Amino acid sequence: MFLSQASLAFAHEPRIQGDANNNDKAWGAIKGRIVLDGEVPPVKEVELDSLGLMPKDLEWFKSMGPVLNQEWVIDPKTKCIHWVYVWLVPAEKAGELNPHPSLLDLQEEKKLVVVDQEPSGYVPHAAGIQPGQGLLMRNQGPVGHVFNLVGFKNDPINRAMAAGSEIKVESLKPENTPIQITCPPHPWERMWLRSFDHPYFAISD
Repeated sequence: MFLSQASLAFAHEPRIQGDANNNDKAWGAIKGRIVLDGEVPPVKEVELDSLGLMPKDLEWFKSMGPVLNQEWVIDPKTKCIHWVYVWLVPAEKAGELNPHPSLLDLQEEKKLVVVDQEPSGYVPHAAGIQPGQGLLMRNQGPVGHVFNLVGFKNDPINRAMAAGSEIKVESLKPENTPIQITCPPHPWERMWLRSFDHPYFAISD
């Protein structure tokens, strides 16, 4: 279920990966693992029956099995931690990162990061965007939701999402802290978004 490596955004373009066949020696890739040093905490199940949901809504939320709390998502065998952000910062405090040109030319299908609302919650649970990217929030299920986005530099968003609806969010400003996205009627549905001013970031998977 979980992969043990997190590759930085260098890997968007295969020809600049740090391997023996890489002819562009000024560029490379970084790989690593985020591993828990200690005991893996028990996985908690969301007690849907205690939340006062409508019977038809409750049936849908249970349709794919137990809904698990995603505060910690850890592979019990490798202890690798899922959904951890990793990013680069300039060596100098006032410095800048100069991305490889291939990372700045976004293909059309990469300009929107798609987030679906599944019975288990938001998929993915964490996402990151670079300049030129936005979000496409999709509700493809039969249950209504609320899209609530709260950051510091970006204006808050609080919009109803009827069954089968979509909300496109573009031109988000870079933030130094995570942006939280929630569905207030369904308190277990929450995810995190990082809006970066460069493409050099990754999320452990």
